Amino acid sequence: MSTSLSTLAHAVRLMLVETTSLDPTRIVIGPPHEAAKQHENDHQDRDYLCVFFYRVEYGGLPTDATSDDPLYLKALCMITALGGRSGDVTPGDSELKLIGAVAECFHKNPMLKLKDDDGIIQAQIQIIPTQLTLDDINHLWATQNNTPYRLSLSYEFALLPFPMKTRVDPAPRVSAVSLGIRTPEHHPEKEIEKRLFTPRTPIIHVDIERTDWAPHICLLDEKKEPTYTLGGYDPSDEISLIIIGDKKKEISLEWEVWNQTDRIWQKGVIKENFSPCSASLPKDAASLASLAIQVKVPLLKDNEKGQVLLRATRSIDREGSAPIKLTSNPVLITTAGDLL
Repeated sequence: MSTSLSTLAHAVRLMLVETTSLDPTRIVIGPPHEAAKQHENDHQDRDYLCVFFYRVEYGGLPTDATSDDPLYLKALCMITALGGRSGDVTPGDSELKLIGAVAECFHKNPMLKLKDDDGIIQAQIQIIPTQLTLDDINHLWATQNNTPYRLSLSYEFALLPFPMKTRVDPAPRVSAVSLGIRTPEHHPEKEIEKRLFTPRTPIIHVDIERTDWAPHICLLDEKKEPTYTLGGYDPSDEISLIIIGDKKKEISLEWEVWNQTDRIWQKGVIKENFSPCSASLPKDAASLASLAIQVKVPLLKDNEKGQVLLRATRSIDREGSAPIKLTSNPVLITTAGDLL
């Protein structure tokens, strides 16, 4: 059974295989002296890389985490090139090419997605270049059985969940806050008057001239007013949704559904693509209603009470790099009934 660290190490090796076209057996996971020994026993004309995790630190420590939540770690890794001699190409020249390929690989791919044994993405690891000082280099290589120093780069991989699983939110989300005032002479049997506060929708404008603009969404309540939360929802109804952004672009909708019975958030994506209605949110109610689209909310199990969190996303392609997903603000829809 693989652990998070082992999964990370093999994912790094796979990235380097795709970048350098080296055989996986020539990307050694372990200390440099083992890689150097394997390189010496093999043909000297072959290139090798060494992936050496030399330190692991505690990373994010959420204040509300329990022993059921994953532990987050930061893993520091040194990648060393061991070049082979091929014709007029010296080992030193080969190592320069290898290190250059490694640096380019992690520069173009600063995020690494880790999957569990079922192929489900459980973590997105940020790859951060770190600087090795001369003292760091001396301390690291002094433990390598007199192995001579080879050109190396160092990276921090964070945050790594241990074990490999995403944190599960075990409760519904807050949609409104109530405020009540009582006097010192208040009687317990007397009901306190409370005022309900929900997030207000501001004046919204999305700068679609920027290539990295993110969509913005809001709902229309029964009064046809914009809002970020909708309470007392009937699962058989449709919601009125307004998407702000570039009309020429396609938007996807991503859902998180709170199942009250199983007490778990379930994620899903609507396959259908939508387009923004405007780059700005108009002020008058008539214009708001004309811009809204009707969307069917994913039904809960047996139409039971629960919550649905909705976000709009768009992707932009980058030449030579992985696409970027831009995500909107969330809106929260709560069905009728008590969720506590």
